Amino acid sequence: MTGDRLRKATPAENGYFAGLFFFIPVGFTLLLVLQRTHSRIFQLLDICSGVTLWIACTVGLSAVFFGCIAWSRHVSVKVSLVLAIVAWLILLFLLFGLGYWDFGKG
Repeated sequence: MTGDRLRKATPAENGYFAGLFFFIPVGFTLLLVLQRTHSRIFQLLDICSGVTLWIACTVGLSAVFFGCIAWSRHVSVKVSLVLAIVAWLILLFLLFGLGYWDFGKG
């Protein structure tokens, strides 16, 4: 087997990835709630161009990236993991407990 040996993650990397682990279910929960409440944002997605969608996705992903960096500087890894577990449980409850899984009902 060839290649570099894996190294342990640094504390800064652990904080960043713990923040990302928290932001992923928060983002999906926000999108689900906006979709279920028939938000105007989703109506705008039907009429905008491909370039507009690309710019919106780039801005959104950049906000998540820099938000994770800021989060990791101010919140400890343990707190991030506890909040992430709560956020994942809320997302799963919305999907399966409240029936948000069936997108055809609208």
